Amino acid sequence: MMHLALVGVPRTAYTLHEAVGQAQLRGYKVALVDAASALSAVPGTLPVSWRVEVDRLIPDTVADALTPLAPSQVLSFSELHLGLAARVRERLGVAGESSAVEDLVRDKAATRRRLLEHGLSGVRCAVATIDELPVATADFNPPFVVKPLDMTGSIGVRAIRSRDEISSYANLFADPGAEQHRARYLLVEDFLHGTEYSVEGICVGGTFHLLAVTQKETSGFPAFYETGHLLPARAQHADTRFGPYVQQVVTALGIGTAPIHAEVKVTADAIDLVEIHTRFGGDLIPVLMERALGVKVFGQFYDALLNGQAPRPTPGPPVVAGVRFVGEDASGLGLRIPALPPGVEAEAVLSSPNDREPAALDNIRLPNRRHGHILFTAPEHETAEQFVALMTTTEGQSVDS
Repeated sequence: MMHLALVGVPRTAYTLHEAVGQAQLRGYKVALVDAASALSAVPGTLPVSWRVEVDRLIPDTVADALTPLAPSQVLSFSELHLGLAARVRERLGVAGESSAVEDLVRDKAATRRRLLEHGLSGVRCAVATIDELPVATADFNPPFVVKPLDMTGSIGVRAIRSRDEISSYANLFADPGAEQHRARYLLVEDFLHGTEYSVEGICVGGTFHLLAVTQKETSGFPAFYETGHLLPARAQHADTRFGPYVQQVVTALGIGTAPIHAEVKVTADAIDLVEIHTRFGGDLIPVLMERALGVKVFGQFYDALLNGQAPRPTPGPPVVAGVRFVGEDASGLGLRIPALPPGVEAEAVLSSPNDREPAALDNIRLPNRRHGHILFTAPEHETAEQFVALMTTTEGQSVDS
């Protein structure tokens, strides 16, 4: 019997259930490892074989707790725990991505420097603490971007449009005084112009297999948090650069077998990386791949680990899947569900007040706390885009009424 240890409870219920369910379908008995507070929020009906409670999420403590189980795989699908899972693997002698690779990917400045060395990026960058920002940004012409070196989900991202805005970056922190004492490292980099996409796939033995390109909608300046997605993007078939570029990136970073979620900016002349992750995309992107492509991405990743099998979409009728997020600001609360165009199927999922995102994560204020989402499918892009446009009008029924 194979034992799989999943380190860190994922942020979304879909990721947690798919990570466990698809593993069990392949013969794994699953151990879920985290602190007591995180494990207590996991439904008792989740069919894991072991809930391994640790008082400290550090490599030695987690490795000691897992030693009696002798896991054949130690993984994480949580951004904040990828490096920890790698260090636990190394202590237990379990195969997988090394901590050196995970650290290189997680550290956005290290990633950028590696790509510059390989001619895969034209974006200058610098690293500074919050107190060092005025000096560190002196050579950058607005607009430029400031963001934490190792966070995720657009948390702490701010495009600076004038030097007067540098001092206001401290307002993103729930406790600016604690932040100065902590001396968190921030990445400063040139602003990338172009259309933003994310590239989804699985790397198997160093070869990147593209599954989908996601068309992204963001709030724009200054926070650029994501408000919705369409998958696959129109550009996936019109632009052949996505797969080859991400292949060059994963080769430069030394990624072996791992999920890939790469955010890129594209112009007619160039494609450049925003950031890359050795996990599947958040924001329900795996759900969109399942609905549009018939792909169970967690299962396909396990197949890659078990036998080196390359992922592949399931042939079927063309469908475009999308999601729009319901936020707490005016644009989010104004989202409406219109009469469905022919061929469109949609569902609204609203979170209860107790289940909504916290006001801050790791002392950084969330730019837009989500209150739910609308998932939909359409037979082609034109209808999908029409439905998205209709959701932003004042007609129809409010999703929070």
